[in-house]
Amino acid sequence: MGFLDLVAAADRAAQDLLGGVTVSYAPEVREAVEVQGMFDERYVLVQASAHAGVEQTAPAVFLRLEDLPADPDDDEPLITIGAKTYRVRERQRDGLGGIRLLLHLADPEES
Repeated sequence: MGFLDLVAAADRAAQDLLGGVTVSYAPEVREAVEVQGMFDERYVLVQASAHAGVEQTAPAVFLRLEDLPADPDDDEPLITIGAKTYRVRERQRDGLGGIRLLLHLADPEES
């Protein structure tokens, strides 16, 4: 088993132990799929600057890229978690097969 396989196994174990959630990932041109992810409704974003750091919170979800039907960098999916539907505001790949999607609520007419 290679290093990336070990990281994927650790990600899956964290989802199981820490309470992964079912995420509906609806790409623009394909059918929606349900995947497991780690969701944080109040993920802390820190933006450091020369003078002072700026901190804000926003919803975010961590997903494994291999679970997704389309590359999030080339897609504008609708993400549904629970009863809320989100759009992707920022993408942060971890370089090890995972991606953190920073989210914002979608227009209610889109869901």
